[in-house]
Amino acid sequence: ASGGLPPPELDRLLQVEAAYDAECARLDKMRQLLARRTQEVHVLRRRAEEVPVRSELVQYERRFAELYEQAGAKLDATRTGFSRYNSLADALKFLQKEASILTSVLTHYPSVSQKEDKMAPFLEQIQGIQSNAQDTLGKVRAKLEEAQRRRDGINDSLNKELEKQRRYFALLEAFQRRCAEHEALVRQGAPPGYPALH
Repeated sequence: ASGGLPPPELDRLLQVEAAYDAECARLDKMRQLLARRTQEVHVLRRRAEEVPVRSELVQYERRFAELYEQAGAKLDATRTGFSRYNSLADALKFLQKEASILTSVLTHYPSVSQKEDKMAPFLEQIQGIQSNAQDTLGKVRAKLEEAQRRRDGINDSLNKELEKQRRYFALLEAFQRRCAEHEALVRQGAPPGYPALH
């Protein structure tokens, strides 16, 4: 491999080749290091992009509030439907009972009206039915009054919570306005002594 070179030239050539190989190895290490650093930068950039900015957070908050309202409306509609169904089922039960009683009276009255000894027990039975109906009516009215009291209590709680929500949104709006003012001042170069928020 000497190629006829004198020994000093050959030594110099070997030194240059060794230096070249060392620099190539160093270059490969630097490329690997650069590739790793580039990957780390991309990972950090992706993480930074995943963190929502203030406008996205506000948008998310509004959307969650809308979804909460929609879910509340669906829940109210469902409760109203169940309540209406239960009321109609109770009314149907009472009407069927009333029809049964009237049918029974209509069927038995002609045979009872002709016999004096059967009329008194028949009238007692009618009075018992009337007494039961009055008791049932009293229970239903008590249930209605209790439901109205509960509804009034819930409405009072709802009004208090709505007032809290209005205050929260007003404070949030004022806070966002102050943040925007602060950012504008920081961009303009805030005066010395102005507290910086970070």
